[in-house]
Amino acid sequence: MEGIQAHGEGGDAENVIPLGTERRLTLLHGIVPPVLGIFSGLIAHQDRFADRFDLGLGDFDGLVIGCLLVIGLLSLLGLLIHPMSRVIDHAIGVSLVVSVVLAMILLGRICGVSIALTMWSVISISWSNRPLPPFRIGLWHGLGGCTGVIVGSIIASI
Repeated sequence: MEGIQAHGEGGDAENVIPLGTERRLTLLHGIVPPVLGIFSGLIAHQDRFADRFDLGLGDFDGLVIGCLLVIGLLSLLGLLIHPMSRVIDHAIGVSLVVSVVLAMILLGRICGVSIALTMWSVISISWSNRPLPPFRIGLWHGLGGCTGVIVGSIIASI
């Protein structure tokens, strides 16, 4: 999100984000993707939905379907927050990180889950207070969505 142009002491223009915008952006980028991920994980583990898409992975079928759902939902979120010319960058960032995390989970089982959760926490802390390009926001959203899918899958299996 672009801010207002202000001139500093030396006369150079700098981007100033309007007051209160940072908090809204942090909530949008830090809360919405995991919530969409939890929703995707819960939906993917419903019996009616899971029986239609049997991938032969056992308990991980719902996780794969949940990750595919979260890619779609977060790409739609990208349509809302970015101009149309930059949406593809956001969608590529989301798809890339969700695919990598899904591969880590399928190959590394529990190790992949802990790596995804740790990376999302680190990125949320370090990227939360500055403007980012759509690709990096897509990476952040993808990790948040994967975290939500993992949590939603755990909740659905209980």
